[in-house]
Amino acid sequence: MKPSTKRLVDALLAVEPCLQREDLLRAAREGYFHDFDSNSATPILTLVHNLETAAQSFPPGSPRGAAFQAIANRAKQGDFDAGREEAEDWAAAQTDPEMRRLIERIKKG
Repeated sequence: MKPSTKRLVDALLAVEPCLQREDLLRAAREGYFHDFDSNSATPILTLVHNLETAAQSFPPGSPRGAAFQAIANRAKQGDFDAGREEAEDWAAAQTDPEMRRLIERIKKG
């Protein structure tokens, strides 16, 4: 499991409400919210939306809702963004020639 995915899964496992939202936990484990592994163009925005929707499903002031909102806030702050090593691994795995040329141009600045 990649470091950013593990951070997210650990955060979800740390709060009891996730037992009621196993769909979020499963999606996190499968990399659905990962910057590079997801098929979504905006995986972190999707994560924040899903977490805030989960938070709102509990009564106002509920500790469970607050737990989901806290994880959403962490996502907004970049806590679950892929790190440099994950980005470099992704770049190294690209096989499309046009993508390789683009990556090389970016590296050269």
